[in-house]
Amino acid sequence: VKRELIIETKLISQEQDIEPTALRLGNKREQLFGKFIELEKNLIASKKRQQQFLELVDELDAEINKLNRSRIAGGILDKVAISNCPSCDQHVKVANLNGQCGLCHQPIQNKGGTRNRIEMELKQLASEKKEIDKILETCVNDMSLIETEYNGKKEEIEMIDRRIKSLTKTYAVFTDPE
Repeated sequence: VKRELIIETKLISQEQDIEPTALRLGNKREQLFGKFIELEKNLIASKKRQQQFLELVDELDAEINKLNRSRIAGGILDKVAISNCPSCDQHVKVANLNGQCGLCHQPIQNKGGTRNRIEMELKQLASEKKEIDKILETCVNDMSLIETEYNGKKEEIEMIDRRIKSLTKTYAVFTDPE
């Protein structure tokens, strides 16, 4: 009888400990889940921001390629002697073209101006791309930190879920009528 009384007292004591523990775990899980959802939103926003920067880098690369092709074409066309008009195919008088355009014979005000403008734009685009690459690197680092924290919260929630499940099974033993 004494032994049964000790066992029953012990069981009642454990049963009373289970409820507050389960309640504390539930509250902690709720707090973690709120933080988990917030991190998930931040992670999605960070991925979206990263994608936008990657698209911008692609656009800059395309523009840089266009300007490089223009520069190359300009260098080739500078050396072409115009003999016929590209519009009406009539012979163009080739005279001493010192400082004049070979097609329209207008004075060339700023020889190399187009080339200089292209070079200036290329430098500007390269600078912008460098700046975006730095921002992108920061974005990737931030996203990595968010993912680490996100995964940590996920593990904590899973651990609490396992603990609650264990407590539920233990509680069921005390409340099972058999």
